[in-house]
Amino acid sequence: MTRPAIKIAFGLLVIACALSLQACHSVEIKLPAKEKKVTEALLANPRPVCVGRYMFDLPEQFSQGGSSVIINDKRIEAQPMPLPAFEQRIRLREQEIVATKTINKIDTPYLRGVHKLFHDDKSIVFERNADNLAPDMFRVLEAHHYQNGVAFRTEIEFYNTDADRHKDERELFPTNITAKLSELHNLLGRLRGVKEGDPMPEGPALCFKHGYLVGDSRAVTGSAHGTEDAGTAFKLNNFPRVTFIISSNNFLQEDDSLLERSQQHWMLKTLGRFGGMFKTLSKGKRTIHGVDAEEWLMFNGTDRENKQYQYMMYIHEKSGSSKTPFLEAEMFYRPIGKGTEPDELTDKQLRAIWYQLTDSIRIRPGAI
Repeated sequence: MTRPAIKIAFGLLVIACALSLQACHSVEIKLPAKEKKVTEALLANPRPVCVGRYMFDLPEQFSQGGSSVIINDKRIEAQPMPLPAFEQRIRLREQEIVATKTINKIDTPYLRGVHKLFHDDKSIVFERNADNLAPDMFRVLEAHHYQNGVAFRTEIEFYNTDADRHKDERELFPTNITAKLSELHNLLGRLRGVKEGDPMPEGPALCFKHGYLVGDSRAVTGSAHGTEDAGTAFKLNNFPRVTFIISSNNFLQEDDSLLERSQQHWMLKTLGRFGGMFKTLSKGKRTIHGVDAEEWLMFNGTDRENKQYQYMMYIHEKSGSSKTPFLEAEMFYRPIGKGTEPDELTDKQLRAIWYQLTDSIRIRPGAI
């Protein structure tokens, strides 16, 4: 086949995939007519969603659940709210910190200062003791930031041994508030709030629920060795047993891959203890958008009254980095309470959902 012909064929394949995701599944699941109709409705109208440096196509019947983002071991919270509510939150929080009493009087006051990192009233940092029991040399910068209708909160620990009574600890715990305020300024300045309907970021950015951090991994974390970790859970509306989770980081480098562990003696022995209650439905390698992945789909029959499934897929598990971020995709089908709902979805329906979701996972263009 000539090069122009190859290009035309590839273009037709892309169009076909766009018109019918099911036709381009890496694994084709044949469903009975009734199950197919229900499944197609559940998977209709997908839209692109980003998590970490990755993206995938989320059908409209799914909604975002819990989410987390951790930069250099510091968790960032994001919550949409009107500006007056944010301002009230700050006032009440300051009152709470001021009213906090330390156990030892020598460590008073609990609130050590208030910093503004930007020239507005939408960012404020409370410098306080780590807690009411800790010596005052152990402190926390508690940051509150507001951007595009979203309130962010994070904390950074630091030391302050400037007081004469801490001179013996200075070598081990040098005062580092200047460096930590600079780190916080970099972090807060990169935060962007995301409202319902806002487009995904363009260019380098780390996505999470209600927001994203602008920049590549080194810019966001502040160093070549900094860590970033983001994940979001998605629930299938009207089918509460189904949860799909995507998480990603730039540091995981396991010695053994998922498939290698599945064949190790300790794993086989552990599964063997349950007899036939754990069953492998599918296990192997896949290629998704040119990237190698490993998956393991399992049935859990330990609860005879409620069937349970766990599907998992890993990308770059042994080579996670800022350029090749590790990704974990999981889907659970499990009870949410004894006898609260029937087993609405079959094994084939669950696998059809799994493959449509995971087949669309790819690095967001420009994210890295």
